[in-house]
Amino acid sequence: MKSYKQWTEKDRLKGLRIVNKAIKEGIIPKASKCCHCGKTVGKIMYHQENYDDPLNPKNLKEVCWRCHLLIYHSKPELTQKYLKELENRKNV
Repeated sequence: MKSYKQWTEKDRLKGLRIVNKAIKEGIIPKASKCCHCGKTVGKIMYHQENYDDPLNPKNLKEVCWRCHLLIYHSKPELTQKYLKELENRKNV
């Protein structure tokens, strides 16, 4: 796991463990639908924007593997273009 924004690999792993424990204990539901493309099958997970407060609903987004990969590894302008295209498809 790489660093993301200002958070280190250690911060991200801690946040991931907290979220996984909360799912296991029934505190939050397992991610089930990508908030970007609407996918409900395959690997759906939570993306965290703020690892300082990992269980805050404002910081958790349900995303599929593909959308998650784009968020982390794509150039910001390409990610925004892709997400905008997905949003436009939803509104058709």
